[in-house]
Amino acid sequence: MIISGRSDAGKSRSINQDSLYAKKMKIGRHKVCVAAVSDGIGSFKEGGLASNIITRSIRGWTEENLVQSIKNNEPINTIMTQMNELLVTINNYIIYTASMQKITTGATISFLVIVDNQYAVAHIGDSRIYKLGNMGLSIITRDHCVMKDGKILLAQCVGHSTDIDIFNTTGSVQKRDVFFVCSDGFYKWVDLNRLIRNQKWIFNTYQLSRYTNNSFAQVKGTYCSDDISAVIIKIV
Repeated sequence: MIISGRSDAGKSRSINQDSLYAKKMKIGRHKVCVAAVSDGIGSFKEGGLASNIITRSIRGWTEENLVQSIKNNEPINTIMTQMNELLVTINNYIIYTASMQKITTGATISFLVIVDNQYAVAHIGDSRIYKLGNMGLSIITRDHCVMKDGKILLAQCVGHSTDIDIFNTTGSVQKRDVFFVCSDGFYKWVDLNRLIRNQKWIFNTYQLSRYTNNSFAQVKGTYCSDDISAVIIKIV
């Protein structure tokens, strides 16, 4: 597995309210990859607080809890349950912190764990995880959005309500699969056809990093005014 991650305020904003975490590990005989993208809600002044708490917490969980679960040979469904428990804990902590500071905050989270030839997803909001495999490109998350007065509005986020609906899925991983964990600032503006076409020539971390940077340059060349974040993983 090779992995590359980048987060950028884009060309219109001075503060980036997105946050991400990307980690590749070898734990015993197991190959593990963790990716998380959190998009701070732009309508909340302190959206960046929530996104940073989320990714910092996932990092701590990865380095302690996940490592131990892998050593214990826990199945992927057990790991997914632990991911859900973590998001519930984070959600309650952000709500408490916001209450103490008298602020309003919230963020999306798309959270992916790959262990050998399996993956698990825990997701809230409208960031997305795409999988490019033998059957083409597919979205493996579900947007938590509603239509109101002709507008698409976010219906779920972390840190705003104790009532959260975590979307879960698991699946298999094969050689040459590519995962894109990204905020809406990335997927709404990136050229998906070019993204699919150019990944064929990626075989190492350096090439993946260039591919990521080129994708960001393409997005920043559009009318996108949002923060841009993506973690890209290729199975090699």
